[in-house]
Amino acid sequence: MKLDVEGAEWAVLQGAQRLLDRRPERPVILAELQDATTIPWGYPARVLYDFLAERGYIWFAPTPAGDLEPSPRRHAYDTLHNLVAVPQEEIPNINKFIK
Repeated sequence: MKLDVEGAEWAVLQGAQRLLDRRPERPVILAELQDATTIPWGYPARVLYDFLAERGYIWFAPTPAGDLEPSPRRHAYDTLHNLVAVPQEEIPNINKFIK
């Protein structure tokens, strides 16, 4: 699922809680995290990270080669970060892409 709503990501995720908690069909999510986009909507980008992490999602950053590398939580997302949130139960299915 690509989540690109220019700062309204928090509202979308809150509205999608049943989908995000439904196992085993939880979506993989591609999202842009950047405080400059989210702060005007009243929240820092780390709120998105925390919300999905609390629901068992693991965050990764795509590499130029198309692999995924773990993306630890930042206090601030001063620059644009394109990240992929993967449900914990899907990690075995993508292990070959994780660096």
